[in-house]
Amino acid sequence: MRKARKVVATAFVALAAVSVGQTVRADPISIPDLAIVVTSGQYAVRSGVDTFRLIGQIGDIVQDSGASPPKVFASTCTACTAGDVVNLSFRNPPLDAAGFTQFVELGTGRGTIGDETLAFLSYSGSLKFNAVPVVFPDTNASVVQIETPFAFRGWFQAGFQPGPFQGGLGFRLRGLGTASTSFRRDGDVFRRSGETTFQFQTVTPEPSSMLLLGTGLAALGRSAFRRRSRH
Repeated sequence: MRKARKVVATAFVALAAVSVGQTVRADPISIPDLAIVVTSGQYAVRSGVDTFRLIGQIGDIVQDSGASPPKVFASTCTACTAGDVVNLSFRNPPLDAAGFTQFVELGTGRGTIGDETLAFLSYSGSLKFNAVPVVFPDTNASVVQIETPFAFRGWFQAGFQPGPFQGGLGFRLRGLGTASTSFRRDGDVFRRSGETTFQFQTVTPEPSSMLLLGTGLAALGRSAFRRRSRH
């Protein structure tokens, strides 16, 4: 039997240098980014069910229960041929009528946050993955693997469950990495097969993010202590 061939299509981002005029101007005041950096881990979407593991300044949080949060996907080909655009971007959820972001349930799991190991956590938030679009290659291969850079931002909440106590920790997240998925030939077109993964990579944390994390972890530790003392 002939071995199936695989083609990997990778998107590259070109950074253009922009020249400035010779007029001397004062530097604008920059507002520090207080989002907590995700340095490793993965967000996976398979057959409409999401799981994730987020590691970094926040600690190590895992959602392995599976969840199906509503998503708004970018315009992309579904039955792809050469020259079509593949865009793996998505966000959740859509904005409401007033233009405000609404949090969605992101599943349950466990985590180690600071010195606290918590066995029962429920997650909610609003996440956004912006992936660089990829032009589908012209190929006779049976399987095409798409890989492309992505940038991630989101609002995230980790709450305690089960039980009457509704404490927890809320924060903003950001990160960078590589999104990937595979397409399998189906006649004259290619259709997505398997899962789509967003693999995070290490970025340098900012001091302002570390300060925010320290404040949040202290609050989470106090909440966890109060919850244990009530039982």
